[in-house]
Amino acid sequence: MLSGIAALCAALAWPVTLVLVVLVFRREITEVPKALAQLGIRKISLGGFSMEFVETDATAGTSLDKATFGVREAPAAGNLMSYRHSILEAMRVPTTIDAVVINVGSNPGWLSSRLFFFAELMERMRGVRCFVFVETIGGTRPRFLGTAAPRKVRYALGSRSPWLEEALAYAYASLGEPEPGVTPTGSPEQAYQIYSLTGALGPEQAARLIEPYLTRIQAPPAPPPFNPADWTQLQGSNTWEHGTFLQPADLNTLLGDDLNQSAVIAGVAASQETKVRSVLGKKGEFVAFVDSDMRFERLVDRRQLIEEAAHWLAQVA
Repeated sequence: MLSGIAALCAALAWPVTLVLVVLVFRREITEVPKALAQLGIRKISLGGFSMEFVETDATAGTSLDKATFGVREAPAAGNLMSYRHSILEAMRVPTTIDAVVINVGSNPGWLSSRLFFFAELMERMRGVRCFVFVETIGGTRPRFLGTAAPRKVRYALGSRSPWLEEALAYAYASLGEPEPGVTPTGSPEQAYQIYSLTGALGPEQAARLIEPYLTRIQAPPAPPPFNPADWTQLQGSNTWEHGTFLQPADLNTLLGDDLNQSAVIAGVAASQETKVRSVLGKKGEFVAFVDSDMRFERLVDRRQLIEEAAHWLAQVA
């Protein structure tokens, strides 16, 4: 009887001791694999118990180059004709655009009414996922202000200025009407067709949205007497538009938490691993690389990096 108890105690001694050690030194134990790895130790054995340490650095399976976005400049056209032209040119771009730079510090800058319409069409027509807001100071390279999804920008502007949503709805409704001076052909539903999973219209259909939209938000030759501060006279014209020029300080108020200001200072001496770790440690879907003066350099898709890291870890696990 006593010999059986003694044998049981002997059998349980190591497991119980190991459990107690883990419970007492659980925080310190998390550093043991790193310390052993530095000494060149990959495996330890105690009696019949053995443990092998495997280094899993998620940054090894990621690439900043693959996650770097192609970013295009968007013309901040305050002039009526140049705005029409820039919208039409954007609609004719044959490829998907990942991100667009919006310079709210340039001259003349962006009218809220134009940015609202631009956000709607660029996400729908070209699949734009991100607006990069910058401001130009003293003619130097633009300073980074933050990023936001186009739909968030549209919804924020529409919430603040509901007449913009009404004008957009009116423009879409006009697609069902015969085009002035053009003899209708085919069935009415052919005037409104979707060509992509983002809801892209044909270039000609998208172009037809511009005129009715602007018609609803413009008032020549002077703005109505109510809320004149919400109106802006267009440069070189007697036409007034129901919108105001956005300033850099407006972004935080307009977008709140939807303005992502995650950025990494891209030091020349920093290693690829350090840069990847910095990006992964930030918040949000996109992270900007900036210089020491916060001037924008490039944009990285943080979500893609996370997916690459997770895939790599799954392969080595």
